[in-house]
Amino acid sequence: MPFNVKLTLGFGIIIAQIVLMVLSALTLNYSANEYFRMIAMSWAGLLKFTLLPAIVSGVLIVAAAVSDESRKRKWDERISRKSHGR
Repeated sequence: MPFNVKLTLGFGIIIAQIVLMVLSALTLNYSANEYFRMIAMSWAGLLKFTLLPAIVSGVLIVAAAVSDESRKRKWDERISRKSHGR
């Protein structure tokens, strides 16, 4: 998987989770309809338990992408040094 796709995926997971929490909180606070308030309360309860794992998985995806990219660059530098040394 390309580096920019991994970064987009990792940051996308984090941002999407935060946006869902904000939307749920706004719906819960500003909704006049009791039905929507019940839905927002259930989503808020569910999102509380998934917020930390989603952020951790997003951070791990970004960290793995950065690690892979740095490893590839080091490998490319070694190969270029060996080819120039001959």
